[in-house]
Amino acid sequence: MEHSARRKMINLRHSFQRGHAASGSLPGGWRNLIFDLIADSFRRSRRLRVDFNSLTPKDLCPHDSVTEIRRVPRRIVRCRRCGVAFAADRDNLDRAIDRHQGDYFLANKDFTFEDGDVDIFSYLMPRILFFWALGYPRYRPARRRALDVGAGQGIMVKYLDFLGWDAWGVEISQWAVEQARARFGCDHMIQGTVQSAGLDTGSFDLVTLIHVLEHVDEPVPLLSEIYRILADGAYLYVEVPSSERDTSDYYIDDHFWFYSVDSLRYLLSSIGFREVNVSEGTFNPRLHNVPFIFAAAKKPE
Repeated sequence: MEHSARRKMINLRHSFQRGHAASGSLPGGWRNLIFDLIADSFRRSRRLRVDFNSLTPKDLCPHDSVTEIRRVPRRIVRCRRCGVAFAADRDNLDRAIDRHQGDYFLANKDFTFEDGDVDIFSYLMPRILFFWALGYPRYRPARRRALDVGAGQGIMVKYLDFLGWDAWGVEISQWAVEQARARFGCDHMIQGTVQSAGLDTGSFDLVTLIHVLEHVDEPVPLLSEIYRILADGAYLYVEVPSSERDTSDYYIDDHFWFYSVDSLRYLLSSIGFREVNVSEGTFNPRLHNVPFIFAAAKKPE
């Protein structure tokens, strides 16, 4: 599971640091700083030199020129054109549904307590700060209808409802949909995918896509459907892991797409979104200081 893979990588890194400290090498803080400086220099050297505001769906990257970056534990390649990395073998919808049963959600203790209750604060606090940083408090459409895609057990749906939105969720797991209804009273939960939900064009003023885009087989059909159901001038909010800052992400077996700041901006801009703002943040120690990329994008009016 996702949390156990990260814990193993963190323990391995700590063991490595203790070994070097015992041998009299640089203190861990200095090593981490030097590593971060080198990694940031590498990331800057790979920034895309494109006009993102001019991109349209015809510029969607075909990923037809790739270089292999991993063979173990699975083959992962990086696109030479847009910079996104992806696994050669990915879950189709049937495999994704089979994977997302109750055990999948209960095994992830990052957002649950030992007794199984959901840790709402740990889940929502980073998103509250990101919403503020991206300017959502100023976004007050008259209708205020929101959709959380990949809603899980409905925490974000409940939060948006608390903020006064007419909040809906869509989730492929029947178990999670039932939990959302029973635990949080989320009556507006749709079991299935966005593509199968039959939602009306321009029917939502905000869509949130939190740690979903790295799990799907193909992100373009999902984002294209989200673009269709958003109203003109409406916003999309996205979160994905920052794989370049946390390479343990490559070892999570249901993560298939590995984005950088630029590759995520390229993808959203090519779909047709504008005012695409992308940045990076880090969650609290309960999540082992795991870095994430978050983005806000607007459908043109």
